[in-house]
Amino acid sequence: MPAPPPSNDPAGLLGCPLGRGYQATAFIGEGDLGFVYQGEHAPSRQTCALKLLRPEIQRDPRRLREVLQSGERLTRMHLDAILRPDEVLRSTDHTVLVLPLLVGASLSALLQRHVGPLPWVHARHLLIQVAEALSGLHATGLACGGLKPSNVFVVRDASGAPQVWLLDAMLSRHDPKAASVAYMAPECNAAVPDTRADMYSLGCLAYEILTAQPLFPGAPAQLALMHRVKPPRAIRSAYPETTVPSEVEGIVLRALEKDPSSRPDIDMFLNVCVRPP
Repeated sequence: MPAPPPSNDPAGLLGCPLGRGYQATAFIGEGDLGFVYQGEHAPSRQTCALKLLRPEIQRDPRRLREVLQSGERLTRMHLDAILRPDEVLRSTDHTVLVLPLLVGASLSALLQRHVGPLPWVHARHLLIQVAEALSGLHATGLACGGLKPSNVFVVRDASGAPQVWLLDAMLSRHDPKAASVAYMAPECNAAVPDTRADMYSLGCLAYEILTAQPLFPGAPAQLALMHRVKPPRAIRSAYPETTVPSEVEGIVLRALEKDPSSRPDIDMFLNVCVRPP
């Protein structure tokens, strides 16, 4: 039996020829769709990120086709703040998405490091950027799917201000491994996520940012039931010291409506968040 790959190269990608002058130089981490490496394009000396799709995706022609077609659509649209593949490297052994290399941290990691909810002045800035990115995508009639803190990446721009990027937008909509029940709309057990499901996921994300608590705690099976039947606690009940404006609390709770038709659209959500605090 061959030895398993080392923990610093769990997919065994280091040293493998990937084609078109690309090579993996270091393992970064594991994402929804596969293993992520830092890479280099040897001819241009440009660094990049390389996402090796999971074997089960590569073995499933339908899922692989959906991921690649979604990536092609994103590349053509050039939407702000949504990370999109620059190109795809394919062989009989692997399918690798070539992506810009971001330096920063996921929102999930930032929330884990922070004690208590983010102050409203900082939370507002992040929520506006997430909503603006979703607004651009929803304007095309397309849904993001898979929205959750680990798929929101925060970098610093030249002035030091946080800048948000959405990861795996559209790419994970049809992949069950990418689904996180903690942020999944009640109807998504029976349907592919649409823009209204994105609003529910955004409500879950906003609730966690503003209270430092998940919308519902529990095991996945319990969470699915709670999303369907349990009303959310008011933000002021979950965190009485909050300084979040009542209008913002109201739009977040509306995004968490069980009935998809009762949720606000992304521009309504954005308009409330951009009002001066």
